Parts: sequence; structure tokens; C-alpha cells
Amino acid sequence: MTSKIIDGKTGRLFGAAFALPPYYLEKPYWMELDKAGTLVGRAFQIIDDVLDYFPGTGKDRFKDLLNGKATLPLILYTERYGSSLVERILKNPSEENLLELFERIVSAGVFEESLKIAREYVKEALKLIEDLPFDGSDVVRLVSGYFENVFERVNVPGGLAYHVSQK
Repeated sequence: MTSKIIDGKTGRLFGAAFALPPYYLEKPYWMELDKAGTLVGRAFQIIDDVLDYFPGTGKDRFKDLLNGKATLPLILYTERYGSSLVERILKNPSEENLLELFERIVSAGVFEESLKIAREYVKEALKLIEDLPFDGSDVVRLVSGYFENVFERVNVPGGLAYHVSQK
């Protein structure tokens, strides 16, 4: 269910972007690139989902939540604790209520869990690319470099998630 939601947001778009060139060139490995792209898209979307909860990311904080979009952190939180708190807060989405939900999500560890899932998707995608019958090292370097930078900013001491959770 969760992968289906994420794929509908970004995963399939990335999958198509990776797969279409080899598909039209009739290369037999287009399906592997479709899967690798979908995994990269999932990771990208999960990171975007996490960033929605933090200030100073270039996104309007809580926009996805207020627009009723399912995000992985929210899905993980409601799977563990139910949806009654989320429903109550969305009926009265004051800043105080939104910050209460944010603190509960931080305490539940779902941001870290979400980022761990994103990392696994990236690792799986890179493995698929490395196993292709051509030198995909440039693609591996680009994808891994991008995500290393993002994970470093989001989930290490001094990074976004750590900094905000220390307030």
C-alpha cells in the first residue's frame, strides 16, 4: 500500500525517465532501469515527505499534511498510534496543534525510519544499475552523490532533522 502511494506521487515518473530511452532504443535492460528509476523516485519522494514537516527547507511547512496528502512519516505514525490525533489536529490545524503532532512524530522515530527506507531504496537502485550490461558508473556516481548530500543534510548531527529535533 505505501509503495503504491509513493509510486503514484513520484516513483513511476522517475521509473519512466530511467526506462524510456533504452526502451525506445530497444535495449533489453529497460525494465531493470524502470525498476531502478522507480526506487530512486520512491527515495526522492520519501525525503520530500520528511522535508514537509521541517521549517527552512524551501517548502511550505505542513503543506502536504494540510492538503490531506499521505506522506510516509504520517502513514508510519498512524499505523503505530492510530489516526485519532491526526484527525483531531486536522479539524483544528492551529500552529500549536501542528507542532504537537510534529513533536509526536519526532518522538516516534518515524522520520529516521522513513529516511532508512529511502536509503534502502537507493541502495537497491544502485545495485540494479551496477548489474546492468554496460558501464553505469556515471549514473551510480550521480545518483549516490545526490542522495549522500541529501542524507547528510537531513539526518546527521548539524543536519536538518537533528537540528530541529534538538529544539
